[in-house]
Amino acid sequence: MRIRATFSRLQDTLPDEKYYWRVTALDESKNAITRSGDNILNILSPQPPVLITPEANAVLVGDTPYSVAFSWTDPNRTGSALFELAEDAEFQKVLRDQVVIGNSQTMDLSSGEYYWRVTVVDSSGEPVTSPALRQFGIIETLQSPVLQVPAQGERLDMKNANNIRFTWRAVARANAYQFILYQGNGMREVYKRRFFDTTFLFDQITLLDRDRFTWEVQALLLENDGTPRTAGKPSRSDFFIALPELEKAMIVIPQILD
Repeated sequence: MRIRATFSRLQDTLPDEKYYWRVTALDESKNAITRSGDNILNILSPQPPVLITPEANAVLVGDTPYSVAFSWTDPNRTGSALFELAEDAEFQKVLRDQVVIGNSQTMDLSSGEYYWRVTVVDSSGEPVTSPALRQFGIIETLQSPVLQVPAQGERLDMKNANNIRFTWRAVARANAYQFILYQGNGMREVYKRRFFDTTFLFDQITLLDRDRFTWEVQALLLENDGTPRTAGKPSRSDFFIALPELEKAMIVIPQILD
């Protein structure tokens, strides 16, 4: 290409590639006078941002509102990005739609499922890349159950009893409870079972003896396959078992008859 200026503008769009270019000065007879060295031109399309936190499909567990830190990197170093957060994958229920400067945002969110995406934009706020998309969820920490029966420090007389009723208060969003019974100061595990109700009758009395016992209940949120999705802090309470004293046997010496 011959031009009579010190610059040139290509009208065609070039694909991503490495190009080499040089300039040769010509006299009036179009003879070469000088020639520049070879120059390299790399053409790269703007790259989508790289999302860092929260991780893809992350489940964040904690007290709500939960402070969520969003972060990403911009390979193009434009400095501006369109940050979007929604409650659905189609971004119909948008919670935030904002052009931001930098590579991070922080929001306080309640429990639920969320979708977020970041798009690199130019100085006019127009997108220059496709968006990077991720999903994550927030689960509020389960509360500790309130243990009701037996009461803390209660002494249970098992003379005429063949079971013990355990009762605790339901925990919001929990769908199961882990129950453990310990014996003595050494906290020896005597019984362990998972329940879906908040009361049950313990009838394995032969496992018990005169001693101090500790019972523990932990609220669970289970997945459909039964694996715990999250668990609250366990609650503990002590009670004492009293068993009837055995009467001492009397030894009777047979009378010697004449």
